[in-house]
Amino acid sequence: MSAITKINLDEFSWDIISDIKLLHKENESEVFLRKCKSLNENHFLCSAFLKNQHPYYSDHSIQSSDLIYLLECGRQAETYLVHQHYNQPLNINFILEEWSFSFENEFQPNRSLEGKEILIEVITKNQRWAKERLLYQEYDIYFFINQLQVAKLNLRVKYMKRDAYLAIRERTRKSRLIYSNQLKFQESDRVVPKNSKFGRENKSNLTLTDLNKHEDNITARLLIDFHNKSYFDHKQDHYPAMVLVEAGKQISHYVSSLVHQDSQFVLTSINCHFKLYAEFDQDVKVIAKLLHEDQIQQNTHVMVNFIQNEKTIACAELKLSNLKD
Repeated sequence: MSAITKINLDEFSWDIISDIKLLHKENESEVFLRKCKSLNENHFLCSAFLKNQHPYYSDHSIQSSDLIYLLECGRQAETYLVHQHYNQPLNINFILEEWSFSFENEFQPNRSLEGKEILIEVITKNQRWAKERLLYQEYDIYFFINQLQVAKLNLRVKYMKRDAYLAIRERTRKSRLIYSNQLKFQESDRVVPKNSKFGRENKSNLTLTDLNKHEDNITARLLIDFHNKSYFDHKQDHYPAMVLVEAGKQISHYVSSLVHQDSQFVLTSINCHFKLYAEFDQDVKVIAKLLHEDQIQQNTHVMVNFIQNEKTIACAELKLSNLKD
């Protein structure tokens, strides 16, 4: 994009991010956005950096570029801009409607992103306001490494006052909210087939249990370690979108490994739609179906639906690509 190629970044005047509350974070280990600068009212540049050996974002079955890490960088940029540049208070809730994210076709996702500066160009559009309160905004977000565009993210997000959000949530639930810091987790509750491939190695990063193969799909149940800071940096009243996306990624790895047992897969594209909140007090069923497989390249396309109380609360279509030796 124009901002990356026309600006001398060595002489660029950045705003350093010092208050991690503007990113909705409590733990420094989960902060990747380092600096940001406004080019105009709807055009921004940000910079993110991942240090070596993060317990979640460095956890891969094979050396690869983590699309989920870039997604989190984009989410942090969106959060920071809403508060810092659009002057929205910290006590508002972000309601994600959908996102679409993919690596560029020319980018080979066979390298680690650790120790690399990620430049992020953010363009906002289609805003809706009520006086000085931001109600809705869309984002086109571009990711660069060494001035080469590697990925693009599109976001649609609503914003709501905290008191209105709480009233709607409790009215919909017909009961008081439950928070993640009240919940317990035991790894011994997890049941997965032996030698299963989920794209993650660390047990604390696994998201699924009770996997079952059926004639035309794979089913599982969501099971999350609530002490995992990458999933629950701070208390939540529902399973965050990033957790659902990770669960979709992991079951897609599992499906792909059953189709092509000797392949090495990496997530390269994801499209998600979020419809209802994923509540803590009811099981979330994860259903994955293989949509298409490329016999030559051995790439797979998987549709994942998240079901709770017999309703679809979210759905995602994911593409996993086979890394060639």
